[in-house]
Amino acid sequence: MSASQSHGKSCGCTRDQSRAHVEMLRRWMPGPKVYVLGGQHPGQVKIGFTERPVADRFAEIQNMSPVTLHLLAQFKGGRDLEAALHRRFADRRIGGEWFDFSGLHPVAEIMKAVVGLDRTGLSPQSPSPHRNTTRPTRKPKGR
Repeated sequence: MSASQSHGKSCGCTRDQSRAHVEMLRRWMPGPKVYVLGGQHPGQVKIGFTERPVADRFAEIQNMSPVTLHLLAQFKGGRDLEAALHRRFADRRIGGEWFDFSGLHPVAEIMKAVVGLDRTGLSPQSPSPHRNTTRPTRKPKGR
């Protein structure tokens, strides 16, 4: 299945509209991107990374999925941004690159995290508002 066929199924547009949408996605944001995909369970999303056009990666993942997926968002950024988001939402991980934001709007939560990371840098210690941020204290070695 091509990117435009996969897009058309998720968007509900005609074949010609789908080709135009996919081409627009390819031109709109060149370079590495982090994307957010949603499936049949509200609040459950995949946070992934690609250096290829997101539409192509989306079509590839859709072909492997037994359920219809939807492209919910994409952000300029590479593996560092993806890794920082995975760390930020580690307490919501349900498997692999899939996260459960049940009761919340996943794209809004991820967008807030991206904006926060833009301001503070890609810090692995950026706390999630949904995670216990207290850490056990470590004793220095050799003392």
